[in-house]
Formats: sequence, C-alpha cells, structure tokens
Amino acid sequence: MGDLNILQWATHSSIEDDATGLVIWTADELESQMSDSIATGKALVSNGHLGVDLIRTPAGQGFLPHTHPGDHLLIVVGGFSTITFDGVIYGAPAGTLYAIDGSIPHAVGGVTDVEILAVGSPHHPVDSPDRMSLVEYKAVLSPTSATMTCEICDETATLPAMLHDRGCPHCPCPYDLSTGNEELDLKLRQELDWLIMDSRGW
Repeated sequence: MGDLNILQWATHSSIEDDATGLVIWTADELESQMSDSIATGKALVSNGHLGVDLIRTPAGQGFLPHTHPGDHLLIVVGGFSTITFDGVIYGAPAGTLYAIDGSIPHAVGGVTDVEILAVGSPHHPVDSPDRMSLVEYKAVLSPTSATMTCEICDETATLPAMLHDRGCPHCPCPYDLSTGNEELDLKLRQELDWLIMDSRGW
C-alpha cells in the first residue's frame, strides 16, 4: 500500500457566489535555485514518480527554450506568465493552466513576478540538472517560417530579426533571459548570433 502525502500550500481566504480566493505565503525567493534559470523553487510533495513544486520567476525572466523528461502540467497561481511554443508567445495570467509534452521545445517567462504550480511526471527535484535540457532558440520558432509572434505585443519577427528588436520584452532568447551563469549565458548568446548570421547568409 502506498503513502498519503498531505500539504497545505495556500490559505483559504473566501468563497463567494462567483469566486474563490486563496492566499499563497512565500518569501521573496523560494528555497532552491533552479538549474539553468534564475527562477527559484520549492518542492511541495512527491512520491518519486509524480510531484508538485511551487516555482517563482522574477519579472522579465523565466526559462529559456528547453525540453524535459516526462510531461508537465503548469498552473499559474500568481502574476502574469508566458508560454512559448511553435513560434508563438502566449500570455498566461493567474488562473491559467497549461499542459506541455516534455519532448516538445518550449519556453516559460514572467511578464510580472510569477508563481507557478508545476506538476511533473516523472518528477525531478527543482534544483536537479536533469530536470530540463536547454535547446537552441530556433527550436521554438515556427518550423515553417522561422518566425516568432508575441500575442501580447501583437508583434512578429522573422529571422534574422528578433522580437526584442521590435520592442517586445517577451522574447525567450538568451539576450532577454538569463541562466544565472554568466559563462553559459555568453555561450548561448554566441550560438544565437551564429544562427542570426546564418539566416542572413553570412
């Protein structure tokens, strides 16, 4: 027989006729620095296969294009997030739930400070280097046109142009997002520069 894990991760504040309120108490940063991101996280519950973590990313930051083992169900519980997939940046305000196949390249960002409940199977600790694998920026572009469209800004850029060149602050590239590791950031920016130059035919 298996174990039962019970954890109170939020405080009930109210139930009205048309809304329910929860209060999530967290420090400025959660306890663990996440691998390849400046986001922080805290394990809430896990049975070794299925697990739930609370993740916080500061405004303007997030997770560069990546894949990960298994699948994730992400629930935005605070702030305004983005999810980038197949050449489109989608807005995801608090109350949004999205499921992503871990083998499909995607990126997650924060328009504001963001808190997300991440349900994963198989579950990896929040600070595990095996939790995700970074992929090239081009992996999240539209595969048919090498474009990126931001639904928030209503802007589109086709390589060699980038969304941040058009004033969009939601571009999930290493010029806008940091891994927290200066050496890795530099390497990723150089790889992106080569991609841009290649798209120009240089």
